[in-house]
Amino acid sequence: GEASSATVTGASTYWLREGGSEIFTLTGTGFSIDQFNHFDRVLGNKVYFVNEADTLECPVVLFKTTATSILCETIPRAGRPKLDRKYKVVLFVDGVEADCDKYVEFAEWDSPKIRKITPRMHLPGTLVNYYGWLKSSHFRVHNISNPQETGNADFNYIKEVYLGNVECAFYDDEKEEFYGELTGNSLYCMPKTKYIGPMNGSLLVTEKGASKHDKYNMYVDSQDRMYLTHTYAG
Repeated sequence: GEASSATVTGASTYWLREGGSEIFTLTGTGFSIDQFNHFDRVLGNKVYFVNEADTLECPVVLFKTTATSILCETIPRAGRPKLDRKYKVVLFVDGVEADCDKYVEFAEWDSPKIRKITPRMHLPGTLVNYYGWLKSSHFRVHNISNPQETGNADFNYIKEVYLGNVECAFYDDEKEEFYGELTGNSLYCMPKTKYIGPMNGSLLVTEKGASKHDKYNMYVDSQDRMYLTHTYAG
């Protein structure tokens, strides 16, 4: 084909989520600023992720596009070939393939994952610790009038935490403080459940979805129920 004057020099990330709805940004030079190409399928910028088994389009967010920056929103990769998760980024500018050496890979492990809950045996109402791959070191914004206070610059934050099917509070409303330090690997919360028996924890992270369990670290009780923590009557 004809040589393109467009060149990609940067990509916002290498890892993408299977679930889609992620903004992916390409930076470079010579991109098309013809936004209004609805009637001409060739004009404008078209972003694809391509490998031998699969092609995914990444629909461009037209109103955010400039001559040096293209934003597109990823689509879910569900039901696609599991074998090859790595794709070459291919950009067409006004019908001509741009010079681009970027790749992306769809991560299997990108959901939050809880590896363990301690203490493993405890009385109801005992502060518990969740350890794992939490995917965020921010809780949801408490002070709506000043969202900067929680430092949610990355916009991925933990919305809800559960033990069993009941909320596990990470914020002490009376003392107006968190129950413990939150890192990307560890959080503390106060269970509200009165249930006695085996339980699992879960959390919801914006953009990343609901947590999964690391089944290799789970315990099994006498009735073959898998669990991460167990309450007993005092």
